[in-house]
Amino acid sequence: MSQGFSTEELIVYSLLNFLPYVTVALYPFRDSFRFSKKNTALLIVLASFIQIILGLCAGYGSDNAISLISLVSTFLYIFFYFLCVKAKFGKSLFVLLMLSNISNFIVSLSKCIEGLLFPDMASDIYRWTFCVTTLFTQLVVLSAVSLFINRILRPVLLLRNQDYIWHYLWLVPSTFYLIWYYNIYFNSTLSSLQLALNPKNNIIAFLINLGAFLIYYIIARMLSENNKNMQLENANHSLKMEQLQFVNLQNKISETRRARHDLRHYSTVIRSYIEQDDYPHLKEYLESFLNVLPDDTPMSFCENTVINVLISHFYGIAKDNNIDFEADVNIPASIPVEDVDLTVVVGNLIENAVYACISKPDMPKNIIIKGKVQNNVLLFTIDNTYSNAIRKDKSGSYYSTKHEGVGIGLESVAGIIERYNGVLKIEQHNNVFYISVMLQLL
Repeated sequence: MSQGFSTEELIVYSLLNFLPYVTVALYPFRDSFRFSKKNTALLIVLASFIQIILGLCAGYGSDNAISLISLVSTFLYIFFYFLCVKAKFGKSLFVLLMLSNISNFIVSLSKCIEGLLFPDMASDIYRWTFCVTTLFTQLVVLSAVSLFINRILRPVLLLRNQDYIWHYLWLVPSTFYLIWYYNIYFNSTLSSLQLALNPKNNIIAFLINLGAFLIYYIIARMLSENNKNMQLENANHSLKMEQLQFVNLQNKISETRRARHDLRHYSTVIRSYIEQDDYPHLKEYLESFLNVLPDDTPMSFCENTVINVLISHFYGIAKDNNIDFEADVNIPASIPVEDVDLTVVVGNLIENAVYACISKPDMPKNIIIKGKVQNNVLLFTIDNTYSNAIRKDKSGSYYSTKHEGVGIGLESVAGIIERYNGVLKIEQHNNVFYISVMLQLL
């Protein structure tokens, strides 16, 4: 290996090859560091120092050692990144792979620019000319990438109700890496340096990355719109619960008013019986009078107000549609779950069960609900008769039983369950639909 470079050039190149990328990679998770910002900064300094040592070893070592040192350097970068970031693995992996593609493009483009401006120096790796072109390219490209991350990507990374989707989204930047590798390196007999110096290859890499960021933008917009739909669905369920409480109260008020209005007539008849000393008829009349009085005993399934209102509402619908409805629920009045979240989860699941039974009038209709709190875990199960097969789309989302397309309700439920580190299990056997929910109560 030619050693026309200086130690200073090696140090600068090592820092440029690590520090800007790790800074941009950590930026979207700046509020989710595993350690304090001060300790994270100290770890960055330590990792940068190690990268400098590895760079010096690669520069002054043998050609055979370069590949091994490069592998160690890459492993260190990945280890440091996941050590510092406390976020869902899919999200952090997506950002890491996205920036890895960008770093490959920057290195290749920088070498190409160096070859155009300083052709005599481009054959060496660690010269000042390459450091300057790399720094220039990083300033332009990483500034644009940082702007994209801050305005487009980070808002959807912060969404907690769609964490499950990121289990698969990391495949997108992986696919673009394979596309880039196939178009540039596959079946090529040229060295990496020769390929990087070819402007055509850099144009191809630019177009691939441009297409990738267009897809990233579309994904971010879709996640954002999906989140708005979920929020609207959640708001609708909260409003529905408030409406149920209002309707129940209004009905009680109306019944009370009617009773008070009719009480004058009842009093007249009762007075007439008393004046006539007709106590046998008075007794009969009082018994009939008590039978027509409105029932002021509230229906109670459990102590939790939200769950009780929801079960009471759908119990009424079930009875109106001749559905056998059983509920054995023991949920305390106060649990560490937001009322909105509880409304969405329980409301969606019971509603789906009721309308699944209504949709099949020609078969037995049964709903069994059980719920309890045990060992800081909320357990909730719903079994209902339903003859149709469970249908999923390619992403694993369940189709709605009430309309065409994917059910937004179950997506909202899945997002909330993910947020509470819970489990959602759905099964179907012998025309019975089984769904169970577990939420961790922190």
